[in-house]
Amino acid sequence: MNAAKALRVIGYVRVSTAKQDVSPEVQISALEAEAARQGWELTICREEAASAKSLKNRPVLADALDSLKAGKADALAVSKLDRLSRSVADFAGILEMASKQRWALICLDLGIDTSTITGAAMAQVTCTFAEMERKKIAERTREGMARIKQDTGKHMGRPSTLPQ
Repeated sequence: MNAAKALRVIGYVRVSTAKQDVSPEVQISALEAEAARQGWELTICREEAASAKSLKNRPVLADALDSLKAGKADALAVSKLDRLSRSVADFAGILEMASKQRWALICLDLGIDTSTITGAAMAQVTCTFAEMERKKIAERTREGMARIKQDTGKHMGRPSTLPQ
Protein backbone atom coordinates (compact mmCIF):
# COMPACT_ATOMS: atom_id res chain seq x y z
CA MET A 1 0.00 0.00 0.00
CA ASN A 2 1.13 3.54 -0.67
CA ALA A 3 2.57 5.02 2.54
CA ALA A 4 2.19 8.64 1.32
CA LYS A 5 -1.57 8.29 0.94
CA ALA A 6 -4.06 7.33 3.66
CA LEU A 7 -5.39 3.80 3.33
CA ARG A 8 -9.03 3.81 2.21
CA VAL A 9 -10.69 1.18 4.38
CA ILE A 10 -14.19 -0.27 4.35
CA GLY A 11 -15.11 -1.26 7.89
CA TYR A 12 -17.61 -4.11 7.71
CA VAL A 13 -19.99 -4.47 10.66
CA ARG A 14 -22.40 -7.41 10.87
CA VAL A 15 -25.05 -8.31 13.38
CA SER A 16 -27.27 -11.37 13.08
CA THR A 17 -29.62 -10.80 16.04
CA ALA A 18 -30.41 -8.18 18.64
CA LYS A 19 -28.70 -10.38 21.27
CA GLN A 20 -25.07 -10.06 20.18
CA ASP A 21 -21.96 -10.32 22.33
CA VAL A 22 -20.32 -7.91 19.92
CA SER A 23 -22.85 -5.18 19.24
CA PRO A 24 -22.60 -2.99 16.15
CA GLU A 25 -21.54 -0.11 18.38
CA VAL A 26 -18.66 -2.13 19.83
CA GLN A 27 -17.55 -3.18 16.33
CA ILE A 28 -17.74 0.38 15.01
CA SER A 29 -15.84 1.72 18.02
CA ALA A 30 -13.00 -0.80 17.50
CA LEU A 31 -12.78 0.02 13.79
CA GLU A 32 -12.83 3.78 14.42
CA ALA A 33 -10.13 3.51 17.09
CA GLU A 34 -7.88 1.53 14.75
CA ALA A 35 -8.58 3.98 11.91
CA ALA A 36 -7.52 6.85 14.16
CA ARG A 37 -4.31 5.00 15.13
CA GLN A 38 -3.46 4.06 11.56
CA GLY A 39 -4.66 7.22 9.80
CA TRP A 40 -7.18 5.36 7.63
CA GLU A 41 -9.99 6.95 5.64
CA LEU A 42 -12.73 4.74 7.09
CA THR A 43 -16.17 4.06 5.63
CA ILE A 44 -18.45 1.91 7.77
CA CYS A 45 -20.79 -0.58 6.08
CA ARG A 46 -23.34 -2.14 8.43
CA GLU A 47 -25.32 -5.31 7.71
CA GLU A 48 -28.33 -6.20 9.87
CA ALA A 49 -29.78 -9.65 10.57
CA ALA A 50 -27.25 -11.47 8.41
CA SER A 51 -25.79 -14.89 9.09
CA ALA A 52 -22.06 -15.46 8.57
CA LYS A 53 -22.67 -19.11 7.69
CA SER A 54 -22.09 -18.18 4.06
CA LEU A 55 -21.53 -15.14 1.87
CA LYS A 56 -24.99 -15.52 0.30
CA ASN A 57 -27.82 -13.12 1.19
CA ARG A 58 -25.41 -10.44 2.39
CA PRO A 59 -25.92 -7.52 0.01
CA VAL A 60 -23.91 -5.02 2.09
CA LEU A 61 -20.86 -7.32 2.03
CA ALA A 62 -21.36 -7.94 -1.71
CA ASP A 63 -21.38 -4.16 -2.31
CA ALA A 64 -18.23 -3.74 -0.19
CA LEU A 65 -16.44 -6.49 -2.15
CA ASP A 66 -17.55 -4.85 -5.44
CA SER A 67 -16.12 -1.50 -4.24
CA LEU A 68 -12.82 -3.18 -3.38
CA LYS A 69 -12.70 -4.91 -6.77
CA ALA A 70 -13.36 -1.57 -8.49
CA GLY A 71 -10.46 0.02 -6.60
CA LYS A 72 -12.67 2.38 -4.58
CA ALA A 73 -11.01 1.18 -1.36
CA ASP A 74 -7.68 -0.40 -0.39
CA ALA A 75 -8.78 -2.70 2.42
CA LEU A 76 -11.67 -4.44 4.16
CA ALA A 77 -11.52 -4.39 7.95
CA VAL A 78 -13.56 -6.26 10.56
CA SER A 79 -13.35 -6.08 14.34
CA LYS A 80 -13.60 -9.88 14.62
CA LEU A 81 -13.15 -12.59 12.01
CA ASP A 82 -16.54 -14.14 12.81
CA ARG A 83 -18.23 -10.89 11.78
CA LEU A 84 -16.95 -11.56 8.25
CA SER A 85 -17.21 -15.34 7.99
CA ARG A 86 -17.76 -18.52 9.94
CA SER A 87 -16.88 -20.63 6.93
CA VAL A 88 -13.29 -21.68 6.29
CA ALA A 89 -14.01 -22.00 2.57
CA ASP A 90 -15.53 -18.52 2.39
CA PHE A 91 -12.67 -17.00 4.39
CA ALA A 92 -10.12 -18.67 2.11
CA GLY A 93 -12.05 -17.37 -0.90
CA ILE A 94 -12.01 -13.83 0.47
CA LEU A 95 -8.26 -14.11 1.12
CA GLU A 96 -7.70 -15.28 -2.45
CA MET A 97 -9.93 -12.50 -3.81
CA ALA A 98 -8.00 -9.91 -1.80
CA SER A 99 -4.70 -11.21 -3.09
CA LYS A 100 -5.78 -11.32 -6.75
CA GLN A 101 -7.50 -7.94 -6.64
CA ARG A 102 -4.69 -6.34 -4.61
CA TRP A 103 -6.60 -5.16 -1.56
CA ALA A 104 -5.92 -5.96 2.08
CA LEU A 105 -8.01 -7.85 4.59
CA ILE A 106 -7.69 -6.67 8.18
CA CYS A 107 -9.07 -8.64 11.17
CA LEU A 108 -8.48 -6.64 14.34
CA ASP A 109 -9.09 -9.50 16.80
CA LEU A 110 -6.42 -11.69 15.21
CA GLY A 111 -3.94 -8.95 14.37
CA ILE A 112 -4.15 -9.94 10.70
CA ASP A 113 -3.38 -7.33 8.06
CA THR A 114 -2.76 -8.92 4.67
CA SER A 115 -1.14 -5.72 3.38
CA THR A 116 1.95 -6.94 5.24
CA ILE A 117 3.94 -10.09 4.48
CA THR A 118 3.61 -11.30 8.08
CA GLY A 119 -0.11 -10.55 8.15
CA ALA A 120 -0.73 -12.49 4.94
CA ALA A 121 1.17 -15.47 6.35
CA MET A 122 -0.79 -15.28 9.63
CA ALA A 123 -4.05 -15.25 7.68
CA GLN A 124 -3.06 -18.49 5.95
CA VAL A 125 -2.05 -20.10 9.26
CA THR A 126 -5.29 -18.97 10.89
CA CYS A 127 -7.30 -20.40 8.02
CA THR A 128 -5.45 -23.72 8.33
CA PHE A 129 -6.20 -24.02 12.06
CA ALA A 130 -9.81 -22.96 11.56
CA GLU A 131 -10.24 -25.71 8.99
CA MET A 132 -8.61 -28.23 11.33
CA GLU A 133 -10.98 -27.21 14.16
CA ARG A 134 -13.99 -27.56 11.89
CA LYS A 135 -12.88 -31.10 10.94
CA LYS A 136 -12.34 -31.99 14.62
CA ILE A 137 -15.86 -30.80 15.45
CA ALA A 138 -17.27 -32.98 12.65
CA GLU A 139 -15.25 -35.95 13.92
CA ARG A 140 -16.50 -35.50 17.50
CA THR A 141 -20.07 -35.23 16.21
CA ARG A 142 -19.76 -38.48 14.24
CA GLU A 143 -18.25 -40.24 17.26
CA GLY A 144 -21.05 -39.00 19.51
CA MET A 145 -23.73 -40.12 17.08
CA ALA A 146 -22.12 -43.56 16.78
CA ARG A 147 -21.97 -43.87 20.57
CA ILE A 148 -25.69 -43.00 20.90
CA LYS A 149 -26.59 -45.54 18.20
CA GLN A 150 -24.50 -48.20 19.94
CA ASP A 151 -26.04 -47.46 23.36
CA THR A 152 -29.67 -46.95 22.31
CA GLY A 153 -29.94 -48.53 18.86
CA LYS A 154 -31.45 -45.29 17.57
CA HIS A 155 -30.19 -43.75 14.34
CA MET A 156 -28.82 -40.25 14.82
CA GLY A 157 -28.58 -37.61 12.12
CA ARG A 158 -30.42 -37.36 8.83
CA PRO A 159 -32.89 -40.10 7.95
CA SER A 160 -31.46 -42.73 5.62
CA THR A 161 -32.47 -42.37 1.99
CA LEU A 162 -31.53 -45.97 1.20
CA PRO A 163 -34.23 -48.62 1.37
CA GLN A 164 -33.85 -51.11 4.22
